[in-house]
Amino acid sequence: MSSNFSVQELAIALTAKNLNPTSLNLDFLKYSDIVPTDWELARPAIYSDRLVRLLFKNGVGIIAEDNRIVIEEDISAEDLNKVEVHKLAHRFSQKLSNLDYQAVGINPRGYSILPTSEPNYISNRLLDSGEWQNFGTLPVRASVNLAYTLERGQLNLSINQVSLRSSEQKVTPAVLFSGNFNYSVQGENRSDRLEDLHKSIDAWEEDLNTYISLI
Repeated sequence: MSSNFSVQELAIALTAKNLNPTSLNLDFLKYSDIVPTDWELARPAIYSDRLVRLLFKNGVGIIAEDNRIVIEEDISAEDLNKVEVHKLAHRFSQKLSNLDYQAVGINPRGYSILPTSEPNYISNRLLDSGEWQNFGTLPVRASVNLAYTLERGQLNLSINQVSLRSSEQKVTPAVLFSGNFNYSVQGENRSDRLEDLHKSIDAWEEDLNTYISLI
């Protein structure tokens, strides 16, 4: 399984009590130096009363909703030294330091291609066999959610079987591994809490390596 495992995406989620997504339009993000002025949108931005979604041509996406902003990036072919997602999370939290930050999520995602000889990896390899697998007219679909307690915090791992479609519309079975390192923001005052927030953001590469080692 691990021989063809590929990390596809890294996202950093910031939770804040008083975050208003409607204020986070593209002009504000650029004028505030959170997003570089030369970044171009890959598709029209989505704005609503409760959601803002921006996707840039370089593979970075920003999703803002009530009390949460998610900054995600396609890192499938990226040199880790060129990753931008943590830089944006830093700039966002520094420019909007007045927000009441509650938690940080470091969320990597990746997948492994399944061999044609083993199309039902989760049911056959991760779960115990039994008559429950033969109930119904088609092979059972299964997913697994795991929670690991680590020294720095908790790692939640969701394992799901998916179908990948290529540009030629070829369908390939794969297993998707979605990780979530969840950290509460600690501190007696706003300055201490912001410093603790930045420590969690700065540990993104350590978390990514932990996730890869586990898979």
